[in-house]
Amino acid sequence: MSLIAEAQLQERGQVTIPAKLRKLLGLKSDTTLLLYGSEKEIIIRPKIKNPLQFAGMLGKETGVRTVEELLLKYKRFS
Repeated sequence: MSLIAEAQLQERGQVTIPAKLRKLLGLKSDTTLLLYGSEKEIIIRPKIKNPLQFAGMLGKETGVRTVEELLLKYKRFS
């Protein structure tokens, strides 16, 4: 991950995502964002409306027969 832009936190806690980054990620005004945080970092990701559009992009899973098994397998990463 690399730095693409900087943004200033506004008085009311608002942040404007720069146009360059919105265009790169295909963000629109109705995009839902997911925010993850710890004591030292914030991660903001767009919520995927249709996760099936990414199905298979990482290759075939071995030893997994159902979606539930797949979710359990990767739950530790979320």
